[in-house]
Amino acid sequence: MWKTTRQWLARRFALGFVPMYFKRLAQEWQDVLWGSGLMFVAWSVWITAGNPPAWVNWTAIALAAFWASYFVWRAEYLKSLPGIVLGDIRVIPTDTNQPGVKKLYGQIHVTSTSGKRLTNCRGFLLRIEKWRDDKWNETTCDEPIELLWSVLDQPLRTLEPGMHAQLNIFSIQNTMPGVIMPTHNAIPIRCADVLNAQRGDVFKFDISVSADECVPAIVSLRVVASEWDKVAFEVL
Repeated sequence: MWKTTRQWLARRFALGFVPMYFKRLAQEWQDVLWGSGLMFVAWSVWITAGNPPAWVNWTAIALAAFWASYFVWRAEYLKSLPGIVLGDIRVIPTDTNQPGVKKLYGQIHVTSTSGKRLTNCRGFLLRIEKWRDDKWNETTCDEPIELLWSVLDQPLRTLEPGMHAQLNIFSIQNTMPGVIMPTHNAIPIRCADVLNAQRGDVFKFDISVSADECVPAIVSLRVVASEWDKVAFEVL
């Protein structure tokens, strides 16, 4: 009877993980109690060299227990958060509703690591740097620009579990072949000269994609100006 009850309790409350929990708790306890925290270092010296009052000992033990439990919870909580995967990049040509005007879009594939919904998913062009004199140099495009999602032409979207989307990074059109334009809601005027590229100019686009309760994903992309439909685009 007791064996059956114990098995039921173990299945019902996942008690098989209890030993793992206490093992992890003990590890965190030791890290906190004997670690590099100034307060616990002072207590360790005190307890080694003398005899601190009982209330000091119990306070240190209680605080260590609290922090150990917190770090165990924090590690598992961070694992449970949805994550963002930035996948393949592509350059895709598309027609427009303007006669004779064609565009080329540089895009990056975005999905979730955990199969959970990503809400308020958004992308930013953090900065643009230009390759010159064998190094990356800052440009006047030095503050975040909100990017737009493919198809929606909106800065925010929700990604359902198992769904993926393409974030537009830049576009080039055949009527202005030298202009590499980020897909954006608004862009500072001072960026215009930077983006009016000459053939062979090399740029680095730093991209961040984030969502609610989610660690941002950041990637750097190399863009080489060429013919409007032959731009080079790769992950650094």
